[in-house]
Amino acid sequence: MVFLCPVAGEEKVLEIPKRDIQWWSNFTPRYSIYLATYFTMTGLHGLHILEGSLVLGFFWRLGAKLYRTNAEHLANRMDLSGRF
Repeated sequence: MVFLCPVAGEEKVLEIPKRDIQWWSNFTPRYSIYLATYFTMTGLHGLHILEGSLVLGFFWRLGAKLYRTNAEHLANRMDLSGRF
């Protein structure tokens, strides 16, 4: 693999040996327990944020009609969504 790197107005060719590329490709979730755990936890956190946004959106738009019909029953909705 060859890259061109501009250095002080001139171009130099940077060559990366194939064995170095193979070595760096080992740092993927497939080969590392740490990276697999990291990406799994990041994905779960993203799902949690998405679900929380959907719950808050429901309370803001559709839940308002339910709140007007029976306010005492749904008084703790913001408390529950905040805990989520």
